[in-house]
Amino acid sequence: MLPASFLTNLKNLPRMAQLLFCACLAQRMMPNYKLFAQATGFASDDALDKYMALFWEYLGYPKARINFALQREQLDPVIPEVKNFDIYGVYPALDCCVALELLFSVVLTFDGDEAAQASQLSLSSVTNFLQMQNDFADDEAVFKEPLAVEELAFQKQCYDFALSFQRNHDYIKQVRKVARQEDVSNLGICLRDE
Repeated sequence: MLPASFLTNLKNLPRMAQLLFCACLAQRMMPNYKLFAQATGFASDDALDKYMALFWEYLGYPKARINFALQREQLDPVIPEVKNFDIYGVYPALDCCVALELLFSVVLTFDGDEAAQASQLSLSSVTNFLQMQNDFADDEAVFKEPLAVEELAFQKQCYDFALSFQRNHDYIKQVRKVARQEDVSNLGICLRDE
């Protein structure tokens, strides 16, 4: 479970640091969307990659000029409607899209709680997945599961990156590599060929 102090600390981060934190969580959720897209044919499995690439570019290059308002308009067609699918995978795929929407919010309309929302979104994606697999008697049992423990540790690491935010290419490249988690998602989904 996330302590209230952690969420408060996230809300106190400056805009670009919140953007970095949100980008890390969204990047880690990407395999969930890709698996859903592959399984359903709803969209190309790389449909969200261009958006993530633009945010990483914006984070790493202060002079980057990107029309995020136009990009946001183009996101809608690849956001799945839950009612149109009867597989669980639509939920984590939608969570990934919501994480991307939070990234757009940081850039276009920043209200200061996007990082806290992304934090809660990613954690609830994990806990909902665990609850779906096992009927836990209480929340404490869920948070002892390896996926939940890993999620909380990852979020702490992302927060530390945000605290040390540097808007330069080398730093962002290093953070992005960590955020990719070797292409393993927050739900433990890996699409790499072993």
